[in-house]
Amino acid sequence: MIFKNNAIYLIEGLFLIITVLIVAILFFTGPIPVKNITAFNSNLLLKITELNKDIRHIKRGTDKVIYYGALKPSPSQKIHFKQALNSLEQSLKRTDKQYKELDGFIKKNSAFLKYDSQITVYFNKSYFKWKNISRPILKIIVKHPKYISSRISYKLFLKHTLYLSHLPTANIIKDTKLYSGRFINIAIYTMIAGVIIILFLGILFFRYLNKNKFLKMETLLKNEQRFKSFFYNLPLPSFIIDIESGLFMDANDAAVQFYGYSRDELLNMSVAEINVSNTSQELKIFRRTIAAKGGGTTTFKHKLKNGEIKIVQPHIAIITLNNKQCLLTIILDITEKIANEKWMHILYTAIENSPDWMIVTDNLGNITYANKGAEDISGYKKEELIGKNPNIFKSGLLDPEFYKTFWNTTNPGEIFKSILIGRRKTGELFTLNATVVPVKKDSKVINFVAIAKDITQEKTLGEELRYISLYDPLTKLPNRSFFIS
Repeated sequence: MIFKNNAIYLIEGLFLIITVLIVAILFFTGPIPVKNITAFNSNLLLKITELNKDIRHIKRGTDKVIYYGALKPSPSQKIHFKQALNSLEQSLKRTDKQYKELDGFIKKNSAFLKYDSQITVYFNKSYFKWKNISRPILKIIVKHPKYISSRISYKLFLKHTLYLSHLPTANIIKDTKLYSGRFINIAIYTMIAGVIIILFLGILFFRYLNKNKFLKMETLLKNEQRFKSFFYNLPLPSFIIDIESGLFMDANDAAVQFYGYSRDELLNMSVAEINVSNTSQELKIFRRTIAAKGGGTTTFKHKLKNGEIKIVQPHIAIITLNNKQCLLTIILDITEKIANEKWMHILYTAIENSPDWMIVTDNLGNITYANKGAEDISGYKKEELIGKNPNIFKSGLLDPEFYKTFWNTTNPGEIFKSILIGRRKTGELFTLNATVVPVKKDSKVINFVAIAKDITQEKTLGEELRYISLYDPLTKLPNRSFFIS
C-alpha cells in the first residue's frame, strides 16, 4: 500500500512539472498567438477590399448592359452589348466566389471572433442581401437583359442592393483593434484559469484511477446493451456469426420472420445449413478473408425453412463481443431486383434487335435512343442519330397541317398514329406505319417513343396492283375497270 501511494505521489509530481512547462510555453505564445491575430485582421481586410472592388465592377457592368441595351440595334451595339453581358456575368461569378471564400474564411477562423461578433454581423447582413437580392436580380439581368427596365429597376437595384452590399472596412478596422487588446487580456486570464483546472483534473485523475477503470467497464457494458437494442430492432434480417465455426451466435426478429425458423432453431444452426451456393469449406475461407479485410459484401443463395430460394446480399462488418471478433451480417433480399434486371435485359435485347423502328426523343424532340431497326430503315448509324432531331428524316411530302395535328395530339399526352413518309440517308423514300407514345412524369411530357413498322414494300406492291387492275399490261392503256371506277 505504501509503495502504491509513493508511486501515485511520484506521478503527480511529474505531472506538476509537465504542467508548469506547458504554462510557460503558453505564457509566451498564447493559446492563439498575437501574430496570428494580426495576420487574420490583415487577410480579412484584404478580402473585404477585394469584395468591395468586385461589387463596384458589377455596378459599372450593370450600367453598361442597360446603356447598350437601350441603344438602337446595330452591329456595333450588338458587339458592345454582348461584351458587357459577358463582363457582367464574369463579375457575378467572381463576386459570388469572393463571398463564399470570405464566408469560409470567417467560419474557419471563428476563434478570432469569439468575443467580437460585430464583424460577423456586418458580413452576414451583406451576404444575406447578396444571396437573396443582388445575385438573383443580376442573374435575371444576364439571362433576360432586354426585359429589364432601363430606369426604375436599375435605380432601385443600386439603391437597395449593391450599395448596401459594400462591407464597412472602417468599422472592421476599429473593431479588430479593440478586439486585439481585449483578446490579449482574456488570453492571459484564460491561461491562468486553464492551469488551475489542469492541475485539479490531474490530481483527480491519479487519485481516482481505479474508479475510472471501473467506470470505463460500466460504459462498455452500456455500449454493448445499446448495440443489442440496435441489433434486435434492425428492420433487415441480421445475424452475429462466429468466424471459425460459422454458427449463428444471435439473430434478430427480422431474421426469424424472413427465414421462417425460430430464434432457438437458428442459434443451433450454421450459415452452411441455409447457404446453397457454396460448400462449408468455401464459406469458412470466405469468412476468414472478409474478417481480414475488415468487412465487405457479396451475393449468396439462401434457402428458407419453407424451401424457397432467395438471392441475398449480406453486408458484413467486424465487431467484438466478449473480447472475441465476430461477423455482424445484415441481409438484403435482392431476389426481386435480380429478376427485374433479368427481364429488363430480355426486353432491351428484344427491342435493340427488333427489325421494327423504335426511336426515343426528349420533350424537345432530340433523339436519345435508336434501335437497330431504325438504323436499317433510315440508313443512319446510331451515333449519327443521337442528339439529332427527327427532321433529319423529313421527306417534304407531309404538309404543315400534318405536323400541327401531330403536336396538338402528343403535347397533351395522347397517342398519335399515322402513316409517315421519310427519307433515307441515301435519299430514297420509306413509309412507316407509326405510333408515337408520349411519356409523362408529374403530368409533364418528358419523352416521346416512336414505334413503327416499315411498310415501304407493301405500299409499293399495292400501287403496282392498282395499276395492273386499271391499265392493260400490253398496251399500257386504261382498261374497262379504269372507266368504271
